[in-house]
Parts: sequence; structure tokens; C-alpha cells
Amino acid sequence: MSSINLNNYRAVRDNYVVAKIKLVLFAASLLLSTSALSQQPLSEDERAMAVHMALQAHDRFLETWNTRDSATWSTSLNYPHIRPSRAPRFDLFFTPEESLATRFE
Repeated sequence: MSSINLNNYRAVRDNYVVAKIKLVLFAASLLLSTSALSQQPLSEDERAMAVHMALQAHDRFLETWNTRDSATWSTSLNYPHIRPSRAPRFDLFFTPEESLATRFE
């Protein structure tokens, strides 16, 4: 049985926590950017269309996910696509072909 190096584990955990904090801060900066603050609210028709399109995208994702076919599923994703990987990494894919080259189950 191999022993676990506690210091190594803590370093990986700390790096993972720092990466998550950086991601949250980046998302917050995007939300608070001046371009986001200067946008006009959607009209009722625009809002209804946005909700409809979001639900269609969600349904397509679930339909393709449930096929258990990676090639079909990759067509429902937006690119560039970011996928969590082994802590503290993320994988970035620019095309469905790149996504398929990496096994994801």
C-alpha cells in the first residue's frame, strides 16, 4: 500500500482552492464590467425568446447526453468549451473534434 504524502495533498488542495477563487473573481469581474452595466433590459418578447432558446439548448444537451455517444453529445456544447479535469486543472476545447480526442465518460 502506498503512503499518502500529506504535504503534497495539502499543496494540491490549496492550488485547487486558489484556482476556484480566481475563477469566481474572474466571473464577478465579467458581471461587473461597464459593458454589462450599460446594457438595456430585455423587452418581454426578447425575454420570452431568450428563455425559449435556453430551454431548447438545455433539452438538446440532455438528449445528446443520454445517447451516451460522445460524438453526438459534443454537438450540443458551445465552443470554446471548458471542462473540469484533474484538480486543479481545466481542459479547454475549441472544436468538437478536440473534445472527442480526449476521453470523457
